[in-house]
Amino acid sequence: MRIIFVCLVILFNGVQIYSQSDKLNDFLNKKMNQKKKLDTFLSKKINQENDKQGKSYIVFCAKEGVPGHAFVGFGKEDEKKSMCTYEAWGLCPKDRTFSFLTSAVISSLTGGIYIGPFPGSLADDFLTKADAKLILSVNESQYDNALKIKKEWEGKSYTLLESDCVSFLIAVAKTISNLSIPPRTGYDNLPVNYLIKMIDLNKKSNKSSNSFTDTRDGKTYKIIKIGSQVWMAENLAYNTGSGCWAYDNNSGNVAKYGYLYTWEAAKRACPPGWHLPSDDEWSKLANLLGGEDAAGKKIKSTSGWESYGNGTNESGFSALPGGSRGNDGGFYDRSGGGYWWSATELDASSAGSRSLRYYGEDLYRGNNDKSCGFSVRLLRDSD
Repeated sequence: MRIIFVCLVILFNGVQIYSQSDKLNDFLNKKMNQKKKLDTFLSKKINQENDKQGKSYIVFCAKEGVPGHAFVGFGKEDEKKSMCTYEAWGLCPKDRTFSFLTSAVISSLTGGIYIGPFPGSLADDFLTKADAKLILSVNESQYDNALKIKKEWEGKSYTLLESDCVSFLIAVAKTISNLSIPPRTGYDNLPVNYLIKMIDLNKKSNKSSNSFTDTRDGKTYKIIKIGSQVWMAENLAYNTGSGCWAYDNNSGNVAKYGYLYTWEAAKRACPPGWHLPSDDEWSKLANLLGGEDAAGKKIKSTSGWESYGNGTNESGFSALPGGSRGNDGGFYDRSGGGYWWSATELDASSAGSRSLRYYGEDLYRGNNDKSCGFSVRLLRDSD
């Protein structure tokens, strides 16, 4: 009887322990589900805020004449994306300096040319009568760099070939990394002729091409279309000067794996026409490839992953295990894992990411400290 009693006590205690363990698992699962819901909510709110920011534009505009005039317009959409604020800068013949040009001044100089409207503008009183015009949607970094050039030229005296209209146009154009700039043929080259040459040269970049050349450093990247998205099929390898590292600080790793960037540097590194993908855009890629638990295998390269962790690369994405740089300054996991930033910011110190591991087929979602060093894959802006 005593033995039976002892056995019953042990069995009872075992049931209690199992019951407590079961409750703990239920509690942890509920907490995980709450966290997932919070992550989804934050991601949506952040994307909504990003959508409100509108776009930035730079417009090159020229009117034929003697000597001819060229202007550069800077414009921003408002939150509703229905109107644009803008300002135009160019040569003011009155005092022979470069300065802000009102629509009235531009009209008197050129017989009715206005800088505007920008795309999406409802300001129908601005009629564009330019002989040549190039409107470019640019990212914030490129927009700010162009404004710096404008500031440098503000009030600059007019001298042919040194600070004339075409030279001003070229100086601003050089801040836009994927814009091809033709050579200037001579001081008598009218602004409108030069701008037409620049427009024609940039039309030659075929969007159906399977490569993209970054004119900032001349590096050419393979690109791949997956569904309606166009991705770089290689990690970005543009040196931002600060906030980026070669794995193990060995420059020999850059050609294959690209640089590892902090989140802030990753945002700065994008050439115009390309952007850091949001969490939603990463999810769109995953969904096109069977979901997050299956996409990893389809975007992994067919070689380079340790312990038989290679993928099929049926998507053409060619993801390599470039490792990461921790916020402690150490380098980790090359050949075992690949880590890429998303544009989705979670709070002041952390941002979203995606990763692949040698041991799984998932495309994992993560939240990481912005000071970590991750690879960057860029997505082309939609047309």
